[in-house]
Amino acid sequence: MRTIITVLFLSFLPSVVYAGCPETAEKCDITASRTPKESIKEFRTLVEKNVKSGMSEGAKRVFMNIMSNYFDFNLMAQASMGGEWKNLTEEEKTEFKTLFGKMIRTSYLKKLINHSSYDVTLGSEKSNTTNARVKTTLKKKTGKSQPIEVEYRLIKQGNSWKIYDVVTDEVSLVKNYRSTFISIYKKNGSKALMDHLKKNTK
Repeated sequence: MRTIITVLFLSFLPSVVYAGCPETAEKCDITASRTPKESIKEFRTLVEKNVKSGMSEGAKRVFMNIMSNYFDFNLMAQASMGGEWKNLTEEEKTEFKTLFGKMIRTSYLKKLINHSSYDVTLGSEKSNTTNARVKTTLKKKTGKSQPIEVEYRLIKQGNSWKIYDVVTDEVSLVKNYRSTFISIYKKNGSKALMDHLKKNTK
């Protein structure tokens, strides 16, 4: 597969390598026409090539931007509020999605960095016309430790498959956030919830 330099930010920022887009593209749908498993394989290949301990802030920003090609952060934001989503105003929904997108990119990249010392093996895929689940197993490259089971849950969007949840050792990323967000929202309202998100995007 042809490897190219992604031009996403000003030229002085570190480059992140990935395949599938024209050389001048700032953003494109690199998961188009892929099967769910192929999309996850492509994403995991990007992680292996670019995510590591000691990444510069510029490299982190570039990679977090690329993550938008593989994740549906808006759907994740809505799911993380469960039934309370309908109680937010349109302005609050817009702000929440923006803040959530920033927070999830930051927090999930940290998790990927922590797992950079693991080898990843792709497992089974279960899918229908609209949804899919792809299993992976993480095993530490050196030393003895229990393998980590990670399941990616994807949704079909046009010709693309986008991740809407990540389940690690049977713990859902979205459900974890939902528990925290709804608790804050019910106790202290939407402003406290937005403040919580802002705090976690710094």
